[in-house]
Amino acid sequence: MPTITAPTVRYAPHTVTTKDIAAAWREHHSDNRDLKVWLRMVQSAGIDSRPWLRPLEETGANEGVGPRSRAAYDGARELALAAAREALKKTGLNPGDVGAIVTSHTSSYTVPGLDVDLVRRLGLRPDVARVGLSTVACAGGAQALIQADRLTVPGPASTSWSSSLKDSARSTIPGANRP
Repeated sequence: MPTITAPTVRYAPHTVTTKDIAAAWREHHSDNRDLKVWLRMVQSAGIDSRPWLRPLEETGANEGVGPRSRAAYDGARELALAAAREALKKTGLNPGDVGAIVTSHTSSYTVPGLDVDLVRRLGLRPDVARVGLSTVACAGGAQALIQADRLTVPGPASTSWSSSLKDSARSTIPGANRP
């Protein structure tokens, strides 16, 4: 019989405040004509702080979008693996018991996707149903839960796992031309 358990949550290790982001943008983009719009957007989001994979001062444009995206994906994958392993342990399930996996992340558009990576690294069955959501942005968490619920039916795929990850640090770059 399908079972829904409490979520296993993992947060990125660094906390970055909206005030810190705004200050970095002011410092690095003081002459940009869109600065006021960027500040209005970030300050009106209603978010005081965000968990990031790296400290704000280490998130810069000098390394380029490729390395930033790779680091973001790698960090998101490690958080997802830790959460999945803890969820399996808490429920007493084995990787072979999982019949479906739904992933959502905003860290990069990696091919193959996070779902493929997690199936392999967690030792899930090769026939596990997979849904990789990489284009739904902040709504990904809710959409991942909806899809996991739809996949959870009595029978071989009765256990679904949903992963949703957001790394704001990848898209918020203090030294780039645009945040």
